[in-house]
Amino acid sequence: MAFRWSFNTSQWEPTSSQLSQISRLIQAEEKARIGRFLFMRDAKTSLIGRILIRKLVQLKTGVPNNFIKLGRDDHNKPILISPTNLADKLDDDDNDDCDVTNNDDNVIFDECSNVNIRNLNFNVSHQGSYVVLASDPSATHVGIDVMNVEKPGRISDTVDEYFRLMNRQFTENEWRQIKGLDLPGSLSDKKKMMNFTRFWCLKESYVKAIGVGIVIDLRTVDFNTKTDLSFESDGPKLATDTVVKVNGCLETEWSFEERCLDDETHLVAVAKKIPSKNKDIDSDKNEYIPPEFIPVSLDFLLDNMTPLQPEESVDTEWVEAFLKKNNKK
Repeated sequence: MAFRWSFNTSQWEPTSSQLSQISRLIQAEEKARIGRFLFMRDAKTSLIGRILIRKLVQLKTGVPNNFIKLGRDDHNKPILISPTNLADKLDDDDNDDCDVTNNDDNVIFDECSNVNIRNLNFNVSHQGSYVVLASDPSATHVGIDVMNVEKPGRISDTVDEYFRLMNRQFTENEWRQIKGLDLPGSLSDKKKMMNFTRFWCLKESYVKAIGVGIVIDLRTVDFNTKTDLSFESDGPKLATDTVVKVNGCLETEWSFEERCLDDETHLVAVAKKIPSKNKDIDSDKNEYIPPEFIPVSLDFLLDNMTPLQPEESVDTEWVEAFLKKNNKK
């Protein structure tokens, strides 16, 4: 089952009791990393991102939260360290490592038999007011990005000057689409900014899916959009027909989902690599409709999540420091 989740952090004002509960659900290194953020908004989005991942792993695998260990790869991408797929050990004479037992709770499960672990992939993104997550068992790679379509407040230049500063991030073909140069008439600055944000989301989702981050020449990745997204009530809110060329070659195994989130200020893009053998042979007859983004609540995320530490181990200093963070928007 594919998941698409969103959490609007602007609608969440953390309380001491909530943070005390959450502090026991995440790893010490995660708490330390979150604790280093100066601004409340950054700490909130990072914290929710970790809980989203842990909830996903719990739901997809049935593994209790206290057995879940997350880490980061060389490009700082969140990864699942344990439980892992140990199917390669099934042929071994000794499979003791496949069993995980919690004697305190009398919980026993077998990692090797859990095919959901083998098919589990995920990616998270946060920007503006939203944290989003995508997971898709049909894909070998998945990446997601969300962005506020408004020009960053710290940028005082005009939209065209801002584009000039970002010139090296897009191909000539992409700039023509962003600026609407092949369309009759001229686009408003608002529409140009929306197009710019759309292409940036696509770039980010793709490089996150392949696991390299923004370290490659983004002009080697060239997108062509076909459906014009709009926040207008009668405009299209979803596009699934965007295609990409990498170094001039059309990448047919890659597909993209682009959405306008319902707050009229955020776009989200999901990139997926689906091998041809996994694709529906009747895909031309049955148009693929991706799952909707489900707004999830904090209650949902915390429900049935087993703490990593006992109640008496609540880090009150961490909670107090979190609540004192700069709440500047």
